[in-house]
Amino acid sequence: MNWIRGHLVRGEGWCVALTSEEQRDLVAQAQKLSAQVADSWLMEGETISLEAQTEVLSLVLTGTLTHFTLILTLYYGRRFEGEWASSIADQVLRELAHSGNKISVTL
Repeated sequence: MNWIRGHLVRGEGWCVALTSEEQRDLVAQAQKLSAQVADSWLMEGETISLEAQTEVLSLVLTGTLTHFTLILTLYYGRRFEGEWASSIADQVLRELAHSGNKISVTL
């Protein structure tokens, strides 16, 4: 199943087309979150909430370092919010962070 392809991003029950600026920001913010997760030290069972935000969008990671959700919010009056569940969020974040400008996550 394709969760991210070109300018379309989707999750369970949602799909949104991104502008080129939103796509670039999504990749950049995923890279920031991925680096923050790699630098985080938590005790077993502790939870974390990290946010990477621009004027265009925000990407929020909430949960433990190994079991978290990922929430995408788009701004500019679009009022869009989509969430990747913990069962897929880790893989989506890794794929986004390592995708460069070409986004394609196939599950």
